[in-house]
Amino acid sequence: MRAYWLIAILMGSCLQVSTFKATSEAQATRPQNWQRRLSQRFELESIAPDQDAFVLPIAGRILKEDEDTAGWTYPSRVRLQVFATLDEFRDTTGQPGWVAASTRGNTIRLQPLSQLRARSILESTMRHELFHVLVESKAAAGTPLWLREGLVLYFTGEIAASASTEPIGAARIEAILQRPRSREEMERAYAAAYARVAHLIERNGLSTVIGWLARGLPAAAKSGV
Repeated sequence: MRAYWLIAILMGSCLQVSTFKATSEAQATRPQNWQRRLSQRFELESIAPDQDAFVLPIAGRILKEDEDTAGWTYPSRVRLQVFATLDEFRDTTGQPGWVAASTRGNTIRLQPLSQLRARSILESTMRHELFHVLVESKAAAGTPLWLREGLVLYFTGEIAASASTEPIGAARIEAILQRPRSREEMERAYAAAYARVAHLIERNGLSTVIGWLARGLPAAAKSGV
């Protein structure tokens, strides 16, 4: 499994995503008192699964919508890990409080659902993270982060097609996504990743760009758009 966490970051009303390397094996563990609830498409892990189970039909609807948009179906259950407190989320994931959720493979780790719902970002967070699950299910090892992140942003429409962005080369985007030095730098990298992917899709078609997730990028797409 790739040692990357895909992080949803809250910036006002804008939801963005970043990628960081997992810092320790402890980050992948879960509290011993967590319980599980299963639905047809999800495995919910929570210390209060009866309280948090309301998210299952919401996630099911959004996953179906994401699949329809992306054009493929996720073949197994998605794991939702819901933390009881913000401190527990921060301590376990190692991420700051403005991070709403993180995704690795088929596992989405979430801040307390009550907090996400109070800020009216529960559904947008789920939509973004479920697109990451779909994209990661297609991505081969070594697929550039800028392609994966850009595709998610393209699918969600979180960055407008008309949004301006400063030119950033692919190597620089990749470096920032792997180790951003500030939130502002990360925002610029995501805008650039989106612009790069949107341009590739416009020139080559969505199905071709999606195919590159598994087959690898051609040289022309790696060096410039």
